[in-house]
Formats: sequence, structure tokens, C-alpha cells
Amino acid sequence: MVFAFYALMMRAPLVQLTRQGVRTGKIIACLERVLEIADLESARSDTRQPPVLSSRLWLRDVRVRLGKGAAKRSALRIDSIEIPAGQRVALIGPQGSGKTMLLQLLAGSQRFARGRIGWDEEVWDLSEGVCDLTGRSQFVPALPTWPRQPLRSTLGAGPGVPDEQAVAVLRACGAGRIIRRLPDGLDSKVSSDDLSLGERKQVALARALLWTPAPPLLLVDDVTAGLTKRGAKKAVSAALSHAGSRTIVMSFSRPIQIKRFDRIIELRNGRITSDAGPAALIQPRGQSGLDPCVSSCEREPAAAGERAQESA
Repeated sequence: MVFAFYALMMRAPLVQLTRQGVRTGKIIACLERVLEIADLESARSDTRQPPVLSSRLWLRDVRVRLGKGAAKRSALRIDSIEIPAGQRVALIGPQGSGKTMLLQLLAGSQRFARGRIGWDEEVWDLSEGVCDLTGRSQFVPALPTWPRQPLRSTLGAGPGVPDEQAVAVLRACGAGRIIRRLPDGLDSKVSSDDLSLGERKQVALARALLWTPAPPLLLVDDVTAGLTKRGAKKAVSAALSHAGSRTIVMSFSRPIQIKRFDRIIELRNGRITSDAGPAALIQPRGQSGLDPCVSSCEREPAAAGERAQESA
């Protein structure tokens, strides 16, 4: 009886504690969204010319470990990688192989890293928690988000960007149908929640390609997410065609247009397992040392349904 009495007394505080935990989670999620919007507005108001990448971008002795105590594990380990200015790099590998973490490192946003990163002659020690790569890259995440606002604002298409140019880039990325269904065109208010995952990626990619002044480094995470094969090819082609001389690092869950890249880096279990040009990796089916889709995605034509779905 005494135990039951004390158990009943503890019930109300436990329920309140659980509810407070839920509220805290919501507050954290809202704060993250506010910070995303703040970053968006900060980037839009910053019209300074970004630093030039004239020689190379590199990583040395990089380690990323996640978890706590006995559960702590190695998530990424890169002894050395160097990306010459202007090179176009494709990152491939299964889910969880470390592709996103590598992109975050190159963007300067990975908080749990140790090692060194260099931009031409500038060098940062990641263990010191200071890596100022602000304004040097444009990062398109796997799941882009933005608040409800005119599509023109999301694209960063200000007075210096003609409507025709913005619409042309959207169509090149495969998002022409979005414009067609919006009553007020670029002035229509749209949030990321109004669009499918593939459409979010197309709009975010168009935004990165329209941004001026353009940062010298374009990073795109899982460019094929939410897109059909034809749509993914269109998005990749748009990025490679409109990025100019920028250095590009793009990750794939389904390799598409691999032949158009200068270099393919494969990751597995947080380590680089292959680093070569496309000619060395794309071979007839069944002969490639990589995932079979590296070769098959280069050769299979899009189905008729996909062509109809992705027509601009």
C-alpha cells in the first residue's frame, strides 16, 4: 500500500517531466529553424566578393567521432585529400558512408572534427573549433528547408537577376512545372513544406546557381534524392553547366552523369576506398569494382513515365 501511495505521488511529476521534454524538443527544433532563416537572411545581405580558391582545398588527418563513452565510434577518417581549384568531384557510397560529413567539413560546418583543413595558403586546426569558411561555399543540403516567402526571395533573385534568368535556371534544374502551377510566378509565396523532396532539391540547386556573387565552392548533398532518373540527370547537368569555373563536390545515393566529373571518390564506413577518374571506374556491367549502379545508371534510358513526369 505504501509503495502504491508513493507511486501515485510520483505520477504527476513524471508526466510533467515527460511533457517538458517534448516541449524542449519542439523549442530546439524551432530554434534550429530560426537559425536557418537567420543564416539565409545574413547570406542574402552579404554582397561582399567571396575569397577566391586559386590553388587547392585540402584535408589532413581528419577524424570525426560520434557518440559518448563506450558508444563513441569513428564516423569519418581521412588521412589526406586534396581538391584542386576548378575540379568537379563526385562522392559515391552507401548511406552512412560519410559523404554528408565530408561535405560538411568542406563547408566548415562539422563541429565534431579533428585534424586540419586548408584553403590555398590558409590553414585551420579543426580541434580548436575555429574554421572560418564563411562565404566561401554554397551548400545544398539533402533536405533543404526555408520559410514561406516569395519564391524570388528563396532564389536570392534580387533586382540584379532578371526574371527570365531565374526561370531559365529553374527550368534547367527540372523545376519548370513549379513555375507553371504558381499563380503569381516568382512572386508567389512558397515554403519548403509546400513542395516534394525532389522539388525542394531543384529549387535549392537553382538558388545556389543564381547566387551572386557566386562562392568559388559548390557543395551538393545527395543530388538525386527524391528525383526520378531523368530528373536527377537534369539537375546534375544544370549544376555542371551553370556553375562556371567553380569547384564542385557533389554526393550521390544513385550515381548519375558520372562521366562528366573529373574525379570519383568512393567512401565506405567513413573511409575513402577509391579515388580515380571516371574512365577507371565506369566499366561494362559486372566488371566494375564499385556498386553496379555506377555503370548501370550511365546506360539505362529513362522510362516513358519518367520523361513525362520530369518534362519542364
